[in-house]
Amino acid sequence: MKIEGYCMPGGPIATKAIPYPIGKNLPRTAVVPLPVREPKAKRTTRPKGPLTSEQTTAICNAYQAGGSALDVANRFGISRTHVYALLKAAGVPTRGNS
Repeated sequence: MKIEGYCMPGGPIATKAIPYPIGKNLPRTAVVPLPVREPKAKRTTRPKGPLTSEQTTAICNAYQAGGSALDVANRFGISRTHVYALLKAAGVPTRGNS
């Protein structure tokens, strides 16, 4: 399978050649459009440095209110692992996989 290109929104049309049965005087491949990829959402960034106690409390409250660790991490511009470390330090029980 030969891929001729791919497309981002607003970019040129992407196509790929796919094989199909060969008949008399038919080309060996057909060109079909590729699906358009949506760009990934960027994570919010925050100023570097330690979190304040108010930010740590807000992170713990957001998690306890039902937000996933990944949602909370994206909201506050930190990693999911950092969220779990803050929760552990604050004594907040984490939810398991369900």
